[in-house]
Amino acid sequence: MEGQTMKRNILFLAFALLSFTLYANFSNLSIRLYNNSELEVVMLGKVYTSDRVCVINNIKAGNHRIQVYSVGYRANGIRYTQMIYTGNINILPNKSIEALVTQNRRLQILSERTIGGYNNNYGRNHGNNWRYNGGGQGRQGGNRYGGINERDYNNLLALIQRESLDFKKMTTAKTSLAETE
Repeated sequence: MEGQTMKRNILFLAFALLSFTLYANFSNLSIRLYNNSELEVVMLGKVYTSDRVCVINNIKAGNHRIQVYSVGYRANGIRYTQMIYTGNINILPNKSIEALVTQNRRLQILSERTIGGYNNNYGRNHGNNWRYNGGGQGRQGGNRYGGINERDYNNLLALIQRESLDFKKMTTAKTSLAETE
């Protein structure tokens, strides 16, 4: 009897952990064009259409191919699309990502926030970071904050993400952060 109860409890715990892990790995992407025009996004084998901001929910973590089209209408009312961006985007687990396709046809990540929970990353979310905990320079809760503004942080993050090799990412990060101190 005790053996069955223990097996049932272990099975329940394993199922609960698996469910949480599967839930936590999904992210959301909101994407728009620089001129806020109608767009069409092809991702995950589906076509998403939106007037201004296209929101794609429940994206599994990983590297995904993405194509972004501008939608227009000819004088006779016939709809047409023009490819503005094509490339890959690395979606991290449990993130809400806002992105912009720039006038230069590049994908710019505007923000990346953890969905529902505490995040202890530097300069992100509502954990111990520079943006939400007083905005001054110094240390709080063991985390550094205050060395870089949000726009520069997002630009640095995009620059680091464009690097393909880990040692290049580290070199870029170290060099850039050394210049801000």
